[in-house]
Formats: sequence, C-alpha cells, structure tokens
Amino acid sequence: MKLKNLAKLRQKRGLTQTDVAMLMGLSPGSVAQWESGRAMPTAAHLRMLCDTFRVSPEYLLGMQGARATDGNVIALRKVA
Repeated sequence: MKLKNLAKLRQKRGLTQTDVAMLMGLSPGSVAQWESGRAMPTAAHLRMLCDTFRVSPEYLLGMQGARATDGNVIALRKVA
C-alpha cells in the first residue's frame, strides 16, 4: 500500500522528497519508497506526516471518502 496523497501534498507546498526527508531526519529514499508503495512508514513516521500536513492517515493512504482536515501546514513551506 502506498501513501497516495503524500506526493500531492508535498508538491502543492513546493517541497521535494529530500525536503520532507530532511524535516523527518530520514533519507530521501525513504520518502520515495513510501510514495511508490515499495515501503510503508512506521506508525511514528505516519503520525509525523499526518501532524505536519494536518491530514488523517486515511487521507494519506488515499482511502475513499477521506479528506484533508485542514489546508494549512505547520511551518512547512519551502523558502527559496
């Protein structure tokens, strides 16, 4: 199972996989694997993503009927 909406959330905010990985203290490959479905984040990393992007786990997973809880992101916008 992949995090179907992670790439969309990330790109909407102008963030790269590397940006997200650095914020979480992980390698960019981890984020790439989550987005492709080759790996799943730990429960702690999933919670961190949900808290950061203010979405539910169901929304990140792309489950039918799930919606983002808030359009805002907690201090997570790439600054050029």
